[in-house]
Parts: sequence; C-alpha cells; structure tokens
Amino acid sequence: MIQTIKSEVQTWLANAQTFLATNQPLESMSYQELETRETMILELNKSIDETFKRLRNVKEDADQTDSLENEREIDQFYTDYDFSIVAGNRVALILQRDITRLALCRMGKGVNNSVDNYIEVTPLANRVIILGCGHTDTFYGCGPPEESSEDEMSIPDEEYNHLHVGEYCVDIRAKMKPDVCLDITSTKMMEYFPDNSFPKIICENLPDVVFEEGDAQKIFTSANRILQQGGIIQFNNYLQISEYEDEDYPFDIILSEEEKQAVEDKDFSSYPPTTCHKMNQKVVDFLSSVGFELQPGFNMHVLPENYIAVKTKNVLTLSA
Repeated sequence: MIQTIKSEVQTWLANAQTFLATNQPLESMSYQELETRETMILELNKSIDETFKRLRNVKEDADQTDSLENEREIDQFYTDYDFSIVAGNRVALILQRDITRLALCRMGKGVNNSVDNYIEVTPLANRVIILGCGHTDTFYGCGPPEESSEDEMSIPDEEYNHLHVGEYCVDIRAKMKPDVCLDITSTKMMEYFPDNSFPKIICENLPDVVFEEGDAQKIFTSANRILQQGGIIQFNNYLQISEYEDEDYPFDIILSEEEKQAVEDKDFSSYPPTTCHKMNQKVVDFLSSVGFELQPGFNMHVLPENYIAVKTKNVLTLSA
C-alpha cells in the first residue's frame, strides 16, 4: 500500500507542477477552456486529498496493530518526501482555482463578483480597478455605421475578446458585464470600496462628460480614498481650449489669441513648450486639490495622451 501511495504522490507532484508551469494567459481562454481548467484543478486537489486520507488510514492501522515493519515503512516515506512542497503546490492550485472562477464570473457565470471576493484572492500589489469598462465579449459602440440604417449614428456591436483578468471592472452599463455596476460619480462609489485597498486605478477612456458638473472632484476624491498612499491613477488627457473657464470642469484652459494662433490646427504633440507647460499646470492645480501629484519626472513642457498621478495625501470624502 505504501508503495502505491508513494507512486501516487510522485505522479501528483509531476502533474501539479506541469499544470502550474502552464503560461497560457487566462484572457486568451474561452469560457469552455476556463471551465475545463477549473475541473482539472478540482480533480488534482481531490486526488491528493484522497491519497493522504489513505496514508492516514494506513498509519492508524499500523499504530493499532503495532506493526513495526509498516511503521518503519511509513516513517521512511515521510523522510523521503518534503511534504511542504506538496502543500505549497496544493495552495498554489487553490489560488489558481479562485482566479479561474473569478475569470468565469466575469464572463457571465453567476452574479457580479463582489469586491470582497476579489480582494481575498488578489494580493494588494496586484489589485487594479478599471473605471468605465467590463468583461463583455461585445464591445458596444464600435464599428462602422450600418449601411441599411436610417440613423447614420447607429453603430453595430463588434464582437471581440475583452476579458480583464486580474483587474476589477466598474461600469454603469450592465451589458458590459462589469464586476459591479456603479455610477462612479455617486456616493455608492465612495462606500463600495474599502479605504486604502488598491495601488492602482485606471480610467479607461471615460468620456469627458463624466467630469462635468463637479463630478471630476467626486471621482478623484473617491480614488484618493480607495488608493493606498503612493497609489496611482491613470487617466486620459481631458484638457480642452475654451473661451471661458467652467468652475465645474477642471480641464478647461483659456489661451491668449497669440497662443491660440500658435496651436491652431495642430495636435498636442506639436504645441509650443510654453503652452504645454501652461496646460499641464492646470492639471497639476486640480490634482493638488484632490491629494495627487503628477508622477516624478513628468515633463511639463510636453502634453501626454495619458496622465499618471500619485496619491500624496488623504483628502476629505465629499457627499453626493
């Protein structure tokens, strides 16, 4: 019996290590492949649990019958194997099981995944919030207008794989299959995520209308509370040249006639350095009011497509 158990442990270790060494990213797997992966993990851990149950039974029988030969064989078996390796592989498989189930959930299995579940299986350093996206295979609002449509603005859905593995998605549209449906400008956004529980937030192509009517202040204040000290938020360049500054929209910038002529019909990459500095300063001033600074080494004389800001201090939570 001991020889059989020894052989089973050797086989299990080989199979577990082969499985864990597989580098195929989960985002490239289909729903069926993820389910197959989950089943394989469950079967692997079930088999090692049954093997060690038999080992315990053999040891108990040896103790009850005072069989010295069996006891020596069992003791030698425990000497030959470093069972911390077995235990470590089993724990790694459990983590992979939870991550796989997380991916399945994001593809429509079960209900929206709670942030508590995500935090439980994701180390702090690896946690990321995606604002304004989900895990759907259908990207709504992408593709050319349908020729037969009377409405020129009618845009069909384009199918493609858009699974965020390891990231927690927030979107107001249920059809995008986010981890949670939330209005990111609401008090629910404030209350849903624990304080200082994430190192990174990405605003994924949020429309600039989201930041109007004072909502930018709410979004960044929420981000400040959710992020740990030194955490970062990444967001698009929402600066726009305006005739007047809107107090409720922090990314409006007023340029002199001379400055406007210098940037006319040019993209951001061609703006004069002095104008870039002036526009970037607008972002700096806003970020300072919500507890952030641009990342160290930021070039104030160039306008980026995206900004990365670092949380430097806590700010008071705003009410809705």
